[in-house]
Amino acid sequence: MSFTKTYNQDSTNKRGKYKSTTTLVTVPLLTLLMTNTVIIEGIPYTLPQLEQDCWARLLNGALKSKDAFHNPVLGTYNTNGISLRTVVLRKVITANKQLIFNTDTRSGKVTDILANPNISWLFYNQSSRIQIRVGATAIVHTTSELGTQAWDRTNATCRKVYMGLQAPGTINATPTSGLTTALEQQDPLLPDTEVAKENFATVVTTACYMEWLWLNSRGHRRAVFHYNNGLLNSSNWLVP
Repeated sequence: MSFTKTYNQDSTNKRGKYKSTTTLVTVPLLTLLMTNTVIIEGIPYTLPQLEQDCWARLLNGALKSKDAFHNPVLGTYNTNGISLRTVVLRKVITANKQLIFNTDTRSGKVTDILANPNISWLFYNQSSRIQIRVGATAIVHTTSELGTQAWDRTNATCRKVYMGLQAPGTINATPTSGLTTALEQQDPLLPDTEVAKENFATVVTTACYMEWLWLNSRGHRRAVFHYNNGLLNSSNWLVP
């Protein structure tokens, strides 16, 4: 008897567009019984399989807008302490252990990252009761090739948020989107959004560690994975 587990992997097609493929991994039952495993919904996971599953979940979060991992919490550090906010997970490169989001160059998070590139991610899926925390180092890309590619992939509706005349966080006397009335009422044409390119950044974060937690009434389970330059360096079970 054996168990088969499906994993998603990321790649780029001939047109340079992001896509995912599926890999099936079959593990003999005897092998599972002879190793340390955790069984979730009837599926046994070793530490290597669990690490793969975590990245598959993160990848799905980037690819599927309704996935529980699509809008994680991002933490940065500044002189006032820890700053947390919800962002959109735009891309995951599993081979490099990288998580990517877009932001306004004038935002507080960019200021924080330029001063201290150490950041944290928090993901939680209520239905599976799985939490993933990732500690990473961040690099802000604006005019680089990565920044330009990310801008080119962004549609006019998403680009509109970068067209505000004032920086995010600017104090205002009344509630405001920061956009003109015309932009609030109608999306701009794609060529008209190019004026906002200077306000756009894509931030590439490379994982230093990833911590997995599964909440279970019979006893939680926890594991940690450490990385060095995008490569898995160590993995261990932890007491929750």
